[in-house]
Amino acid sequence: MKGLAQALLLDMDGTVVHQWSPPVDTGAPTDREWTSCRLANNGDLIVIGVRENTLSKGIHDGLRFIARYGWDGTERWRKARVRAHHDSAQLPNGDTLTLQVRYRQVPELDTTAPIRDDLLVRIAPDGTVVEQHSLLDALRAAPRPLISRAPEDKWNRVQVDLVHANTVAPITAAHDLFSPGQVLITSRHQHQVFALDLHTGQVTWAWGPGELRMPHEGAVLDNGNVLIFDNGDEGRPHSRIVELKPTASGGEVVWSWTADPPSSFHSGSRGGAQRLPNGNTLVTESNRGHVFELSPAGAIVWEFWNPVLARGDHRRTFRRMERIPLSLTGPLLNGLVDDTVPPTAPPQAPGTP
Repeated sequence: MKGLAQALLLDMDGTVVHQWSPPVDTGAPTDREWTSCRLANNGDLIVIGVRENTLSKGIHDGLRFIARYGWDGTERWRKARVRAHHDSAQLPNGDTLTLQVRYRQVPELDTTAPIRDDLLVRIAPDGTVVEQHSLLDALRAAPRPLISRAPEDKWNRVQVDLVHANTVAPITAAHDLFSPGQVLITSRHQHQVFALDLHTGQVTWAWGPGELRMPHEGAVLDNGNVLIFDNGDEGRPHSRIVELKPTASGGEVVWSWTADPPSSFHSGSRGGAQRLPNGNTLVTESNRGHVFELSPAGAIVWEFWNPVLARGDHRRTFRRMERIPLSLTGPLLNGLVDDTVPPTAPPQAPGTP
């Protein structure tokens, strides 16, 4: 949750059944907040966060980190040099993908301020950084021209935030346009989702400009379609959920949902959409602290309002809520899984994802 270094596992009634928080007796700087959490398939928690800043107000990119915790809260590793942000995801071999910020001088794009680049970083289960790809370079090499942005003062630095990637979603099954070894990336400031090949570092498919506005949480579904949380912006001040059938030339929207009235559903930042096994969609309306389950017909069949309040009695925002299968959480909660031994990745050929 924003402003809190904490991750909670809830049952369907909203009762906390397990929780994680950083150790407080290590003598190291405390964590200001955990901005994203993902549960690995062995019960480990992958955390992206920001350390507390005692020198000045606000978030500095130098304070960002990624860490891995066991089910019992033991910190397995922490990478402060990986300036991770927004999201992480687990590959089938146990490696972790995340996004890392890097500033670069690119005079052909802007001569007045550094460009904020996003690196797609792969980390082995033991915390070793295996490889990285520049998303800025990948998009510059793609056929579609970049959408320009003016310099702005954010995160305590004047910069040009061109990409602003916010979601990484590994593609694990073959479809018409996708194959294992590719990753679906969501770019807020390029208003698009695109597939990146981990072997070549090249963009293989993209869609969104002119259709999406500041999107989040793109993911490839089992049927090969792409589900997206389309946030909206000043030109369209409401959010929607979009399901897209990819095509060689872009894509075709096959399902979408907008609230009635449209303004009653809006998260200008963050947000999430997860397709559930029953065909419903779990939607995180982050900025209102609201999560709901949506049927294909557009009916809300379950909802959750964050009971944790911030100043002014506003509900605390959170990055996402994700439904975790009982096949994973049940054995962990019942002590049937030993998480005291850190996971190891299976042998693999060099350079393979």
